[in-house]
Amino acid sequence: MALERTQSVKVYVTDVESAISFYTESLGMEKRADHPFGEKDRWVTVAPPGDSLSLSLRPADDEHRAGVDTGIQFGSTDVRATAEELIARGVRFTEFPAEQSWGSWMGEFADQDGNTYVLYDRLTD
Repeated sequence: MALERTQSVKVYVTDVESAISFYTESLGMEKRADHPFGEKDRWVTVAPPGDSLSLSLRPADDEHRAGVDTGIQFGSTDVRATAEELIARGVRFTEFPAEQSWGSWMGEFADQDGNTYVLYDRLTD
């Protein structure tokens, strides 16, 4: 049987509760899961409404650090308007959206731990 879909991507954070607040309140994502995992851990996922791919918010440690370039790109039909809305909610853009040489608009923002993401206007491949 072939792989059917990408389900989730791990993002390491220093404080899961703070991350839940940032991703749901500042970015407008939904909390999809919050379940105990092992003796001291929990499984927390968030995602944009209607998206099948979720982010798994995992506690950072010496081996898995927070504050990295995640390589994750979020799509929007109006990157500038989305960026302005996110900034009004307290999201820090490390690169404000600008038109690229190939005609698309892209910007980069960071979460509370410095994990970076791209905001991009290409919603299809």
